Parts: sequence; structure tokens; C-alpha cells
Amino acid sequence: MSVFEAREVGRAIFAESADALFLFDPDTDQVLDVNPAAMRLTGHVQQDLMKQPATYWVRFSGDGHGMQHLRQAASKSDVFFSQDGFYLRTAQDGVWIPVNLTVARLHLKPKTLALMTARDMREQRAAKSQLHQKEAELKEYQERLQAILDHSPAVIYVKDLEGRYLLTNLRHEALFHLAPGQARGKTDFDLFPREIARVFRANDRRILETGMHSEFEEIAPHDDGPHTYISVKFPLRDGGGAINAVCGISTDITERKRMEAERDRFFILSLDMLCIAGFDGFFKRLNPSWEKTLGWTNEQLLEKPYLDFVHPDDREATIAEAQKLAAGDYLTVSFENRYRCADGTYKWMLWNAAPLASNQLIYAAARDITLRKEAEKQLSLAYRQAQEIAGNLEQAVDSERRAHRELKKAQSRLVQSEKLVALGQMVAGVAHEINNPLTFLTNNFVVLERDVLALRDLLARYQKADPSLSEQQPELFRALSEQAAIVDLPYILSNLDGLFSRSREGLKRIQQIVKDLRNFARLDEGDLHEINLNTGIESTINIVRGQASKKKVELIVDFGSLPLVTCYPARINQVVLNLLSNAVDACGEIGTVTVRTCPGPRGVEIHVLDTGCGIAPAIRDRIFDPFFTTKPPGKGTGLGLSISHGIVEDHGGTIEVDSTPGEGTHFTVTLPLRPPARGKT
Repeated sequence: MSVFEAREVGRAIFAESADALFLFDPDTDQVLDVNPAAMRLTGHVQQDLMKQPATYWVRFSGDGHGMQHLRQAASKSDVFFSQDGFYLRTAQDGVWIPVNLTVARLHLKPKTLALMTARDMREQRAAKSQLHQKEAELKEYQERLQAILDHSPAVIYVKDLEGRYLLTNLRHEALFHLAPGQARGKTDFDLFPREIARVFRANDRRILETGMHSEFEEIAPHDDGPHTYISVKFPLRDGGGAINAVCGISTDITERKRMEAERDRFFILSLDMLCIAGFDGFFKRLNPSWEKTLGWTNEQLLEKPYLDFVHPDDREATIAEAQKLAAGDYLTVSFENRYRCADGTYKWMLWNAAPLASNQLIYAAARDITLRKEAEKQLSLAYRQAQEIAGNLEQAVDSERRAHRELKKAQSRLVQSEKLVALGQMVAGVAHEINNPLTFLTNNFVVLERDVLALRDLLARYQKADPSLSEQQPELFRALSEQAAIVDLPYILSNLDGLFSRSREGLKRIQQIVKDLRNFARLDEGDLHEINLNTGIESTINIVRGQASKKKVELIVDFGSLPLVTCYPARINQVVLNLLSNAVDACGEIGTVTVRTCPGPRGVEIHVLDTGCGIAPAIRDRIFDPFFTTKPPGKGTGLGLSISHGIVEDHGGTIEVDSTPGEGTHFTVTLPLRPPARGKT
């Protein structure tokens, strides 16, 4: 254990100790610190306890030498361990609590201090007469618990703070060829290969350090080779709330991992350049499209930082984009840079990426857009030539202006098309990845609920024997009743249904989020479809709720009964997303955004209203121009409303705006029930 860990453990022990601890200067008898247990036991706050000398708070009821012995132990390292006959002063006048006292000298730099430990002996004195009976009851309870654990198909175990096994079930012993009780007192290093045991121990320590339950993927050796387990580990605490053990429930997911490997074949077969990169700047995994596109081998790409392959002029922008991803809560969409090929040439890449901060990984997809960039270069060259030829001819000027507008429109639609496809693929992929663990989590929850409720029914059957038990073994019945009162058994049993209900509702909410992500992506709807627009708009609203919640913006939904509309669903979702995002941004830190749908004389209408800053009349006619934006640099591309306008026009519809500065803005999108017959856009 490192010095830092040792200090942290020491602080935790001091804070979580059930005994009253007084840290004091042995030379002056001044109290320097007390733990929460000391405050609870005496009824005094910390400041009151530190006002008086340490010996003020205790007295000895024996022959009179006890206090002298205590002072000698604090100042001269005399033996003073677990001494009875002492009493601790409390906040109530004349009330002293019997304690067992221990004094130890702490040789710290620059000064040696003394630590007085006072253990409340009231319950211990009362409990001595019942010790043997409670030991028998404890043994019976342990046997029942062991029987329950032994019938579980999962591997279940309990370890102490040092990693020694306290309890294992039959499944654990059978899988690892252990005799009953053989694992008790041993550590993972005694039972498993060192590398595997090191991982087990590291995961256990994380539970002890955080004090919270967590889930780990662990490898354990079996007769037929390594098996993969999902291990749910959580701390066990003593009566004072201090962690004294770690419990683990491990489920074999080897077969599920095999199925995931099958799904990885899609990763390999993709024509796009897919990769997983680490926050450390290195690629972790690449699909074959990388080698086909750049000419480097997979090994050559993995052994160097990915910045080594980026064009020197693009490295600063690439580093900035990677830092945004590493900070979390950020998605890269349509980022461009150049990568060096094995033959020394460079190719342009269009990137979409999403971070997985918990694993310090970035999942990304790149597409070779070199030909597109060459085409844009040629277009740009043609544009410059047109400017030179135009000269002073009015007709040439008009022609140049039209070409310029068409070029911007073509560029915005090209970016929009690639952005929609890449965004849809990424959203669908994220929803798919969330759905995988959600499936087995839901299944495990059903099994857990069934088993726990079965245990509750079993306990209820035992309770029916209470009258008989109280007559035949009254002492046992009284002890059981006291224990039930201590743990508040009726509350635990009555609260189970509520706990399961809230957990089940949480799982349903996650499933709804995944469904909304899939509805928004709608990758399978690249063609015209006849749909109810309310469904897609609702999914899009759910995606924006997080952004609105952060800014304290209220979203109001007012859906009317709509006829079916023939459209390109993913593109209409994009229009609504652009309008909603702009509305939320316009509201600042607080406001209201209303989404309303209703039938109209020309088909259906979608209204997006906000109570934000509004649009100045001077720029209202320019908001649909490509690349026009009022947002600060880096906050907007100026393509959102332009793209939305183009999508609505392609559907034969209109998009109108009504705005009053300082009061808000009202966008109205009108769509016909069927778009004009002009082919797929």
C-alpha cells in the first residue's frame, strides 16, 4: 500500500471508527481532534470536546491509580491497552458511560501525539449473558444464508479488507475445484494466476475506496479455457457504517462475448474507415479500410501516435478536436483533415466521432473525401476565373452572382447530406451499443426481482411459526424479534416493491431513450415514406431535452391530430432539430419553447415558438442564406436554417418566420401531404 493510500485508510479508519477517538498532545493534555463517534457518544460537538483536556473527559472507578497509569502511557509509552473500569463524561449532568480505554502513542513528525480510544461497554456488558445463545443463532443464520447462496447459479463470494475469502458458494467451489470451505482465509493470489489475481484485487480496492457498488468485466480460468464474467461488487458495512468486506456476484458472459465477436464482423466489413482511439493519442483498433485507403499496414498505424500521420498544417486543429472529445459531452461532426499515405501523398478525411469517457476511448468513422475536395478546388478555380472574365459587364456580374449562390447552395447540401448520413450512423450505433448491456441488465433485474420476492415469501412463511417458537423457545424468539427490530425488517420487506418499481421505471426510461435515438436516426428511411410526423418530432424533442434542461428552458408540446404525410423522415427530423436547437439557444438561461402541430389548408403545419431574444428586422431576410450566422465564431456554421429551408422546399413546402426583438420568434413549417414529383433529393 502506498503512503497516500495508507493515509487515506488512516483517515477513513479515524472517521468511520465506531469507537470514540481522542487525539491529544501528551505533554499538554490538549485535545487536538475527535472523531464523529466521540461526538455521538458524549453528546458534545467537536468544539466543546476540544476546549477541555483529554483527562477531563474520563474518570477511573478503581483503586485510584488508573488515571496516573493513563497519563504515563500517554507520555512514556507505558502499556495501556483495553483497560476496563473507566467512564466517559457526557453532556448530561452526572451521566458517565462505562468504556474500555486504550491509549497509544503515535510517533509522528515533528511531534509525538497520543490517541485515546474509548469503546462504549454498555451493550457489551448487557450482551455477555446472551453471547453463547447469539453465537448459536448466528451459526444457524449463516447456514441458512449459505444454503441460499449455494443454490444460486452465479458465483458469489465475500472477502475481507485484505482480500481474504470469508465466504464462497458451491458454484464458486465447483468451478475452481475447491473443497467446501477451502477458500476461506485465502486470497486470490493463492487461488488464481498472479495476473488474474492482481486484476481481482484492484477491482476490490476500487469498491473499498469509493464505498459504492460497481460492475467489472473479469477473466477467470476454467477447464476449457478462460471465461469472461460480469462481476457486480459492492461494499458490506458493519453496524457503525464502516466498510468491513466486499461482496461479489459474478455471472458468466462468455457466450455473450462470443456473440459480440460475431457482430464485430460488421466492423471489419465496413467500407468507411472505422477506428477506436485512446485519449493517449494512439489508435487502439482499425478496420481493413484504413490499409486499403492509406496503404499503411495495421501494425504501422497502431505503433505511432495518430498525429504522426496528420498533415502538419492540420495538426493544431486535430489536437483541439481531440481535446474537446476527451473533455466529454461533445460529438465531432464533419471535421476535416489530411492523412499521409504510405506513398507520401495526402488524402482528405471527413470525420464523425464520439467519446466514451469512462474508458478514455474515442469511437470514430472517417471517409475519404479527396475527390470531393478536388471538385471543390476546381469549382473554386472556376469561380475565380468567372470573376476575372466578368469585368464590368452587367450580364457577367449577374451570372457570377447566380453561380456564387448556386455554389454555396451546392456546398451546403453536400455537407448536409454527408452530415445526416454520418450523424444517423453514429446515433444508431450509440443506441445499439447502449441496447446491448441494457438487454442483459433488464434480464438480470427480472431474475433478481423474482428471487428476492421469493425470499420475502419464504421469510413470511417462517414468521407464521412465530407463536410456536415463542412458546417452545422464548429466548430465541425474543432474540429474533430484537434483531428484526434493529434492522427494521417490516420496513425492508414493505420497501421492496417500491425499490423494484422505481428500478423498473428507470430501465423503461433508458429503453425509451434508445428508442428515441433510433427514431431520430431512421437510417432505414432514406426513401419516401408515409408517416405520422408527430412520432419523429417527439423523438427529436427528447434528444433536445438535455440541452434545454441545462439552460432551464421549458419545452411545451402541443400535438394535433395529423394526417399521414409522405416525406423523407430523417430530413424532416433534421429540420425540427435545427429549429429547436436555435430556439433553445435564443432563450438564454431561461425561457419557454413551444412545439405545436396541426392540420393546415395546404397539408400540415409545424410551429416552433420561443420567448428568446428575437431576430432584428435588419437581418431577418438573411437568416436563410448559406453560411450566415449571428452566433460567435466556432459556435455555428450558418448552415442550419439554410439546410432546413432547402429540405422544406424539396418537399414542396414553406418555412416562414415572425419575430419581435426582445419577445421571441415563431417559425412555421408547412408541408404538403405528398411532395412534388421531382425525384429523390
